[in-house]
Amino acid sequence: MAQSGKAKKIFPHMMRKRAEFLSARNGVRATAKALRCETYIADDNRDHPRIGFTVTKKNGNAVKRNRIKRRMRGAIQSAKNLKMRNGNDYVFIAKPN
Repeated sequence: MAQSGKAKKIFPHMMRKRAEFLSARNGVRATAKALRCETYIADDNRDHPRIGFTVTKKNGNAVKRNRIKRRMRGAIQSAKNLKMRNGNDYVFIAKPN
């Protein structure tokens, strides 16, 4: 039987609004070769972390940007030992080549 409706969400608590992404810029930053992570330690008592992904136009056209976002989501999902604290916001930013 085929699935109807939306596909199963990998990350149920994703950041969607610009203000949420901008608040993470005030937090801690970690940089790697192809990726940057911005973490905001929130004061509210959420029982889950929020995750956001950003790919700028410097990385390519829409097809390339969407592919990069899919690969980032897959990498974060497959990282078994990744410890994300409840209540924190995490933004992963792809750096241009």
